Amino acid sequence: MSDSERAMLESLRKASSNKESALPNKPTSDAMLWGGPSVAYSEEGYILKNFSLEEVTDMMGCPGPESGLPEDFQGCWWMDQFGVSSVAKDPNYPYAMVGLGETLMSFASGVWEADSKCVTPVTLYHGRDWAFYNDGGGMDTFRAHNSTHNTLSCCYLDDNVTVQLRTKQLKSTAALGPYSLGAWLAELLNFTDAGHGYVWEPAWLMDMTMVKKAWGWDRVTKMVSVTGGPDDSPLVKLLTFLAESLLPVSHYPTLQIIDAQGQKTKYYYEIEALLKTGSLPPSAPYFIPHADGR
Repeated sequence: MSDSERAMLESLRKASSNKESALPNKPTSDAMLWGGPSVAYSEEGYILKNFSLEEVTDMMGCPGPESGLPEDFQGCWWMDQFGVSSVAKDPNYPYAMVGLGETLMSFASGVWEADSKCVTPVTLYHGRDWAFYNDGGGMDTFRAHNSTHNTLSCCYLDDNVTVQLRTKQLKSTAALGPYSLGAWLAELLNFTDAGHGYVWEPAWLMDMTMVKKAWGWDRVTKMVSVTGGPDDSPLVKLLTFLAESLLPVSHYPTLQIIDAQGQKTKYYYEIEALLKTGSLPPSAPYFIPHADGR
């Protein structure tokens, strides 16, 4: 790597230092991954199980006040990546997203860390936290998360309105969105060592946040803005390709369908109607069962 490329990477890291420092507490036991889950849990197998929308509370947990999580993270949520909800269709909402095969989420596996202001972990590769459409796109998305063992840590920034999403992955299969990077590129791009063969994806490279709104969360992803390096360098060409291949800035609404008291919200009835009309895949989402020993 040239001196100018090193300087470019350093300037990008410095510009996002507040976001880069938004991380959960380091583990006090070698049996735990940084940000969770346990090493044993991360190595367990899984089976795929279908469930209907009506079963979401039983299958995904939908945590309430007894969970100890902040109210913002309670209940169960719909990731409207295809922009079919009333919120996404509002002309005042800047919807922009290439939808993937993931549909419902909860923070049921998460633990609240008051000092780091993080809810962690949210496991995307198995557990009660992430569900996928029962179609080819859903299976492709699941396989991608399973390959990298994608895990999220959700950390409030100083405004207590914006939540930084930090992604931990296996270094050997590290990826950026749909693009495989592998260990060599993860090393080149300065992914942070998380121990046990895992790395943290840099926030300057893919800046993922949730911004609190009256209707739920605005999920925003900003791709890297490449400046400060020679335009014809391999690193700049790579980062520019990644940024241009994905949306430079994406927005989609994440809407609570089951509230903290276990009640269905109006967005539950929206997604229910859309599933029936075929606006979304009509079959049940995939579910990756939660295993003991988190």
